[in-house]
Amino acid sequence: MTPDPNWRSNLTDPNRRSNTYDDLVRYVRPKDTFNDLWESIKFPEWLIYLAEAGGASKANLVMLGCDVARLCIPLIPEGIDRNLARKVIETSELWCAGEATVSQVSKTQREINSIASVAQTNAVAYFAIYYVPTAIISSFSYTGYIAGEFSHAKRAGIDASVLCAVVRKFFGYEPTPPKKSLTVWQRLAKGDDDD
Repeated sequence: MTPDPNWRSNLTDPNRRSNTYDDLVRYVRPKDTFNDLWESIKFPEWLIYLAEAGGASKANLVMLGCDVARLCIPLIPEGIDRNLARKVIETSELWCAGEATVSQVSKTQREINSIASVAQTNAVAYFAIYYVPTAIISSFSYTGYIAGEFSHAKRAGIDASVLCAVVRKFFGYEPTPPKKSLTVWQRLAKGDDDD
């Protein structure tokens, strides 16, 4: 699918309010094309909003969030349940495939929230993972939750350039539906560059 021809007006939605979103809107110049921005932006959170403006669906963005959440699992401090993090991601992936309900996702979100709240400062990676099911449950600001996940992933130690590369690899230059059966990293490992 090619970027929505109305991507620029989609990007200037007056109902969206966040510092990150507002910074992106101010950054975009009248002469910029979607692809110019897609290649030049250095902030992964901005790429998330640009992908949405270009037509990426909620399921696309959540699947991308699942891929980034998997990168965060090794960054969860020892002594904090990594299996629950995997369960949250897997349930979110099932939701994207139409095989899990919002209620099931909500249950895992509550479970991870209770652990993330107890762990507080030691669990930046856990908070990144927490945002994935929260995006599913949210009816309005799901893109903001995925952008928030990326911010926490950076705080947990994943470089912004790596996260930008993940977004670009996931969507390519034109947002397309995700391959449900393989994560971005599994596709890269197989040498599958087709999205």
